[in-house]
Amino acid sequence: MRWSVMAAGLAALAWALTHFLLRGAHAIALPFGIDYGEGIVWQQALLMHPGAMYGDITRQPFIVFHYPPLYHLAVRLVAALSGADMLAVGRALSVACTLAIALLVGRLAARNAVVAGAGWVSGLVAGLSIFAWWPVMFWAVLIRVDMLGSLLSLAGVSLGIAALGRPRLLYAAILVFVAATFCKQTELMAPVAVLAVHLLRDPRHGLRALAAGVLVGLVALGAMMWLTGGRFVDHILFYNVNRMALGNALYALRGEVRQAPLVLLTLLGFWLVARRLGGWRGLAGRLRADASLAERAIICLWPVLLLPTLTTLGKSGGSVNYFIPMIIAGAPFVGIAAGWAVRLAPPVAALAVALLLVVQPWLAHLPPADFAEDGFVAGEQAMEQRFRAAPGPILADDMVLLLRAGKRVELEPSIFAELGATGHWDSAVLIGLLDAHAFAMVQTERPLGSALESSRFTPAVAAAIRRDYPRVERIGEAELRSPALD
Repeated sequence: MRWSVMAAGLAALAWALTHFLLRGAHAIALPFGIDYGEGIVWQQALLMHPGAMYGDITRQPFIVFHYPPLYHLAVRLVAALSGADMLAVGRALSVACTLAIALLVGRLAARNAVVAGAGWVSGLVAGLSIFAWWPVMFWAVLIRVDMLGSLLSLAGVSLGIAALGRPRLLYAAILVFVAATFCKQTELMAPVAVLAVHLLRDPRHGLRALAAGVLVGLVALGAMMWLTGGRFVDHILFYNVNRMALGNALYALRGEVRQAPLVLLTLLGFWLVARRLGGWRGLAGRLRADASLAERAIICLWPVLLLPTLTTLGKSGGSVNYFIPMIIAGAPFVGIAAGWAVRLAPPVAALAVALLLVVQPWLAHLPPADFAEDGFVAGEQAMEQRFRAAPGPILADDMVLLLRAGKRVELEPSIFAELGATGHWDSAVLIGLLDAHAFAMVQTERPLGSALESSRFTPAVAAAIRRDYPRVERIGEAELRSPALD
């Protein structure tokens, strides 16, 4: 009974994996944009060389680099070696990282199964569960930094756990953690979890590893500051402080209701592991004496430390990728709960766990190619022709299409609307360019005045676009604006 119902759950998760692979293949083959932020990452990768990267945002092109350079450099390197299209390479890298994440998550779950003989079930369910979260299904096929950063953090955790038996591996873990933060600067909780446990077990060794990590990080930071004329920190920190709104966070959390089955299984698995840690009294001594207990402490502490980071869901422009670190840290517990269910749980509990696994992929399902629905490709091709024919630079929401048409991104609308609102940039610069007709045309994904475009253009900038580019052409849901005829 238990094995048969769990087989149904595994089949459902295998179905989710199949759909993820199909979705990834469609995304890699698609020459057009899927998500708004892909184009700016592609443009940043093209500019990732001294003199252009992390430049002066008062000069055209006005490009903010949201993240450190590791992912961009990886995309450039693979594209240069393979001769492949950079957009396709970036998406393929994200897909490959996600598959590697699933393998490492499965290994962690198998090692920490709470019932003897259930390790393979725990590992298989944990790894496959990664593909049953809709934020992963959507985000992990994009040219974005998150999946590489998450993979490096997870690899650092795995090395940090291996260092419980082979202490020198902690230095390797620290180097990987530094690499993770130079892929995405918020990848900080994994090293904190690993170092906290190592410091409790062996304070001297832990402090040496921490010092080594700080030293390597400062050297890398110093090199980036030197290469960018001191602007690196401004870009990755001060230009990324977006406005916060409770409504943004509540909207994101409402969308996660469809993940309730996996959330319940994560909590169950966490409880099964955490209760084996015992109380706080004498914990340091138990961690020193028992490496397996220390490993469980690391995997429990990591998601706990990540909980406060979910407050960033309130940031303007925040998206489903903010859930991904928590998904990865919590995934081993899904598998651990499944292993407990097939070996030890009462039949009713085992059936409930299996049903949750069966239901989840259906709730999180995204069609393999929903980003290329009828009319999308034709509309993109028509817009690309207009972009190519334009005699000068273009201000556009669709930055992937700009690059596909042989143009460059002159300004990312959303981030500069935020910078204008927070006083880090003077929107009068853009208004002056619009008044001077510095752009051949202006393209928006939705009509000006819509909620989407109101987040990308301040009222003053939107008014200048209407005034200086009054001729409007609709291509699908997008608007293409041109100056008035003489």
